[in-house]
Amino acid sequence: MMTGICWYLFSRIGLDEAIIREHTFAWLVFLSMSLYRILPLIATMLEFHSIGYNFVVPLDTYCGETVLYLISALAFYLAINTKGSLIWLKKVLFKCGFYARTSSNILWVLGIFGLLIRLYLMSYRVEFGDVIGKTLSGFTFFQYAPFLLFFPSLYKNRIYNEILTYNRNALLYFILLIILSFATNSRYAIIEPLGTFAILFMLSYIQVPSSQRKQSSKGYVISGCILVIFIVPFVSDVSLAMLANRGIRGKVDKIELFKKTIDTYLDDKKMNNLRRLKDIKDNKDRDEAISLISNSPKWSEIYVRNFALNRYCNLKVTDNTLYHAEKIGFANPRMQEKFWTDIITLLPTPILNFLGFNYDKKENSYSRGDLLKALSENRSPFGSFLITSHLADGLAVFGYFYFPLEFILFFLRFLFLDTFLLKFNGRVYYSIFGLITIFSFLAMFRNAGGGCDSLGYLLRGYWQDIILFLIAFFILRRFAKY
Repeated sequence: MMTGICWYLFSRIGLDEAIIREHTFAWLVFLSMSLYRILPLIATMLEFHSIGYNFVVPLDTYCGETVLYLISALAFYLAINTKGSLIWLKKVLFKCGFYARTSSNILWVLGIFGLLIRLYLMSYRVEFGDVIGKTLSGFTFFQYAPFLLFFPSLYKNRIYNEILTYNRNALLYFILLIILSFATNSRYAIIEPLGTFAILFMLSYIQVPSSQRKQSSKGYVISGCILVIFIVPFVSDVSLAMLANRGIRGKVDKIELFKKTIDTYLDDKKMNNLRRLKDIKDNKDRDEAISLISNSPKWSEIYVRNFALNRYCNLKVTDNTLYHAEKIGFANPRMQEKFWTDIITLLPTPILNFLGFNYDKKENSYSRGDLLKALSENRSPFGSFLITSHLADGLAVFGYFYFPLEFILFFLRFLFLDTFLLKFNGRVYYSIFGLITIFSFLAMFRNAGGGCDSLGYLLRGYWQDIILFLIAFFILRRFAKY
């Protein structure tokens, strides 16, 4: 029922080419919300599990997620049908050059700037209170700017009817970023360049008139399918090698970690052992599912084997957190205190000190997931940074008032996301910032931040991204002219 309801609403609201083109960034977040509830049935069936595989409180999870989706779908529908929303903000951004078109040279300057910062941060660990390191990390998204060279219809003034333009230098740069992503020992970092390219391709595809698509789309689809057949097993093995070396991630530098991961991947004997251990673990988890269902407090995130799918359909995270939220009681005072502490610490340390808050962010070294589990088990929290779900965390903090509160925050967030593009004279102009960070919008609803994470985004994330982009874009655009 959950899958059917969510698919019906998404197909009626979200599967409209005009909405995708004219509300791209809000639509990507809504797509992420939809995939989270639609994919579980498909993914678990492919692995011969029930949709409630490994669950403790399945009915509460399904009902709660369905209600939350109804709220998010209503917020999205109202936001995209609100005429003239945030016109004043779009005018300000327009005057600041946020929607300005750009050239190939500027894209290369932006990309190299972001790449150099990324290379620097790979050999430099950013700590709490490190203003310079935190600021620099906010510019790494520029590394994806050269990807736009494949899609001139998205960033140039002139109208192009080509879905994809071949660019040898951009292709070599794309391959370089994929290689570098392995050095991070992060599976999300591997997906990001591929996901960025795929979403930009989709957006370029719907810009082209349907009469022009038939000539080239068939070959692209076939090539894409062939690539997936070869890439998925490769990425799966790389993921295993990365996980095998994750225990030393905080003990060695990025270069040494990358070497260890490559050595593991190239060691056939070790990789065969890792695959065998993974199969044994999966079978063991399947056998333990029955004991987990009988109200066991054990925290297990085992749900779907495919790590990419696991990012967008792991309802087991909601099941984990909802079980513990019900155990400690909704609208828990300790959870509320932690929530407001997290909101206050969104401010940079120098600003906190200026306002008289002598607060050491290192003291806030555990997540709300950590606190939730600790309260449930009647112990002190420690910083393992357990992720939490929107539903359970929201109920644990605000009780049932969470639902109307989240509706308001979702609605506002969708409105602000629509400011990353501008509709003028029948054409959509996408901001360069929105295009080069486009994959991040699909990742916004992933489990991590918990309930009401839109509040943090509206208070800081949105403004910080725009300000940093405008500053760097203004300086680098002038530099590219010389």
